[in-house]
Amino acid sequence: MEQQTWVSLLGMAGFALALAGYLRNVLRDLSTDLRAEISGCRSELKDEIATTRVELKDEITITRTELKADIARLDGRLTTIEQRTYDLSTRLPPAPAQSP
Repeated sequence: MEQQTWVSLLGMAGFALALAGYLRNVLRDLSTDLRAEISGCRSELKDEIATTRVELKDEITITRTELKADIARLDGRLTTIEQRTYDLSTRLPPAPAQSP
């Protein structure tokens, strides 16, 4: 082989090594960036989940309170209806006797 061939081969090998080193650095930087991005997303999701839990607990508490108030209101209405029915039944004349 001629000297020019060896120089060309060494030049190509040097270029390949430089390219491999560059690609390794780029991949390492990308990996670091992705890890940081994933970590940030995890933190955001954890915060959002915690906020949503608090909001849901508050909503459940409000709904439970409203339901209790509605049940109490309906119970009062039923008591009133029951009392009116009883009052009407005591004021009605006795039913006529039926012949057999």
